[in-house]
Amino acid sequence: MTTAVSFKDFETWLRHNALPLWSGPGLDKPGLGIWEALDHDGKPIANLHKRLRVQARQTYVFATIAQLGYRTGDMEHALHAFDFMTTHGFDADKGRFAAVLARDGAILDQTQDLYDLAFILLALAALSAAGRTSLVQQWLPLWESALASHTAERGWLETMDGRQPRRQNPHMHMFEAATSFFEVSGDRRFLDLAKECLLLFKDVFYNKDSGLLLEHFASDWSMLPDADHFVEPGHMMEWIYLISRFEQVTGEASGVDLRRLFDRARDVGLDSSGAFLVDQVHSTSGRSDGRMRLWPQTEYLKASIVLTAHGERLPPDATPSTLYGNLSGRYFSTPVKGGWYDQFDGSGALVSTTMPASTFYHVLAAFLCMKEHG
Repeated sequence: MTTAVSFKDFETWLRHNALPLWSGPGLDKPGLGIWEALDHDGKPIANLHKRLRVQARQTYVFATIAQLGYRTGDMEHALHAFDFMTTHGFDADKGRFAAVLARDGAILDQTQDLYDLAFILLALAALSAAGRTSLVQQWLPLWESALASHTAERGWLETMDGRQPRRQNPHMHMFEAATSFFEVSGDRRFLDLAKECLLLFKDVFYNKDSGLLLEHFASDWSMLPDADHFVEPGHMMEWIYLISRFEQVTGEASGVDLRRLFDRARDVGLDSSGAFLVDQVHSTSGRSDGRMRLWPQTEYLKASIVLTAHGERLPPDATPSTLYGNLSGRYFSTPVKGGWYDQFDGSGALVSTTMPASTFYHVLAAFLCMKEHG
């Protein structure tokens, strides 16, 4: 299978299977936003709470699809998610966003999380790119005020009360969102924000000696005890794409050896078959339970695509066409067209019982990457 054929297959599956599923059964009733997940028969799981980040991610997905012009109605789906998120998930008196909502919008967890703020900014970038500038102008100052309550000496506090440990993951997504918002707006405040996140990657998150990306840190960004050092190979792959994207948008070199990051992620993260990335490994012992979610495979695919576009010669088992074939063959072969399996164990047995809506963000990002470079 060639890269071009892979893209055509991916596009057909996305347009004719995934989008109808997630804009049909994936939508709750008017005013109630997006379902958190579907079951493997494509039916909503009504007893799951609704995380703010999922509403933001689906806003991004449908606004981006609307911008591509694939179908009519997708902007309405984006606004469906965004309106639920902002109507029920934002406390205007306190100026903060809540993490978890009930189906009817009642706040179940009022914690404002940096991870959620990053995806709200990504949603605003997608809405701006799709022409909803007045809505973005209304919400951007509120978002900036919310972020100001997370101010720290380096980066931002994960929560307003400084919950520990410090995490690379929300800062990675802030890097992604700030780069996207700078691209669409030209506002250099967001370029500065992205550069601060990139410096954290280079100075803190990425261990130059081992070539590994660490996840959790003490309050001063120092390393945690060895027993707590875990690596997520999918995040290593995700940074490859995001740094490449930053370089493309800004025209500035990052100084990061993306190929080394790719090779080290494969060194520690491939499963026993050599086809998929495991979710997590211990940074020194290499311990892993062997479980493999869908999202690391989409990030592996994206990293392979951008490195190939940069002229890197990758092993045959790591080319975009091979990785897309592996991904679609295992994770997209669900009874319901347009759905996905979320996680398998080390023996290849399915262990997840739901199709999380949050995964659409990863799937769409992989599609867009292949669309650009395929």
